[in-house]
Amino acid sequence: MVRRIGVDVQSGESDPSVLIAGCEAALSDRYFLHLYGDVPVPDEQRVVGRDGLVFVPCSERVTMQASPWREAHRRRNTAMHRGFADLAAGTIDAFISSGNSGVVLALAVRTLGCQRGIRRPAFAVPLPSTPGPCVLLDVGANATCRPVHYLDFARLGREYLQRLREVERPSVALLSNGSEKGKGTPTLRKAAALLEKHGDELCFIGAVEANELFEGRAEVVLCDGFTGNVVLKAMEGLTNAFVLAMKEDLRRHPRSSEYEATLCRVLARFDHRAFGGAPLLGVRGLCLVAHGVSGAREIAAAIAQAARLLELEQRAVPGAPQTRIRKAASHPNET
Repeated sequence: MVRRIGVDVQSGESDPSVLIAGCEAALSDRYFLHLYGDVPVPDEQRVVGRDGLVFVPCSERVTMQASPWREAHRRRNTAMHRGFADLAAGTIDAFISSGNSGVVLALAVRTLGCQRGIRRPAFAVPLPSTPGPCVLLDVGANATCRPVHYLDFARLGREYLQRLREVERPSVALLSNGSEKGKGTPTLRKAAALLEKHGDELCFIGAVEANELFEGRAEVVLCDGFTGNVVLKAMEGLTNAFVLAMKEDLRRHPRSSEYEATLCRVLARFDHRAFGGAPLLGVRGLCLVAHGVSGAREIAAAIAQAARLLELEQRAVPGAPQTRIRKAASHPNET
């Protein structure tokens, strides 16, 4: 089946031509690309350039300073509004935007709705670790959370990892300032108690510290969106600083090509540009948020990731996804 992936080339901080170049580089016979934005095409929709590329002109734009909930309650001809409308209608199978993540969240919830039993959706990012990627969520959708939201995140993160890595029973942990019981904020302590009640279902192992994220102690790590976003940005900054330092060192003290090749392979595992975007888990449709300053490479990676997730959607892990999500609604006293 040839899938259709929508890409917002208008709302981010990069020039649309850069994002369009990334889309052209990512073209494949496995999917069509629908590009939403203020682009100069005479017809409402027409194929241009290579087969599989469709432009959808949009006359308005959502800025990075826009109010999420105000935008969610307006009918506008923007790339975001039209993209989510098409995703809800089934015109496209996935939607990618590098625009205002708050607006993406608000439009996704209002247009697509949440999955049954899910109180809060969450952005998820796989982080590189020794045994394989560990999923960190939330990384930006919910600045503050109630204890019960961590239960939603645990179910969503486990379902996502089960599909991403085909792991039958991923372990779950809370991100905290210590692994001992009693550490963390009052909300985290209540969340830990709630997750322990569902320990058999969720494989909850307790708390992990930030320095353990890349050691593979847990396969799904939970946090509020504020903390997760700070962790993500710190990791990006550290990786960029490390790359610059190594380039400078290699320039001053040349090594063998074999040394450089090894270094490049290791650094590639931590390169956030190769990841592309963070899927919003918990809504009724596949949408991903890319970095606001995404270039051609990042958008191409996000498209490849969306295509892979669409393929993985066809493969269900026995006993995992929808049945567990629906159980989230069966605990009315949890807060």
